[in-house]
Amino acid sequence: MLQLFDHDCNLKIGPEKNFVWAASGAYIQYFNTHRNAIVYGIDSTLQKMGAECRIFRNLNHPGSIVSFSHLFALGHEQDRWQWTDAPFSFGKQAYKAATLAEPEAVNHNSVLTALSHYKWLDKDCGVFQEISFVALDFSHQKTSMSLGVFREF
Repeated sequence: MLQLFDHDCNLKIGPEKNFVWAASGAYIQYFNTHRNAIVYGIDSTLQKMGAECRIFRNLNHPGSIVSFSHLFALGHEQDRWQWTDAPFSFGKQAYKAATLAEPEAVNHNSVLTALSHYKWLDKDCGVFQEISFVALDFSHQKTSMSLGVFREF
């Protein structure tokens, strides 16, 4: 059974309370023997602009393999009108391939970048579009585009 715990504890700091310290963590127990523990983050908001910088420390079992990845994002938001976000993430995807006849450590560089835009058409719904690119060493590259509608509840 997959077990997941993911939580953000946010604390606004600074003279104008526009920096958010995100003491965050996640724990994932997969269907097999793999499990991950992850910690990360800091965010800031300046008027309608947002910036995010997060460092992820991932501890993967079996093998006690540690990896780090980083996320930088810029965004511009006008509540209930439009929102644009541009994240860039890079780092390592590391784990022990335990299902092989002779288990071995996997440690690959990964990169993800995207640009998304949400446009409200009413007070609680609108349209969105996103284009993204992801690359994983020795594995795959993927460019994707999404178009859709959203509704807030």
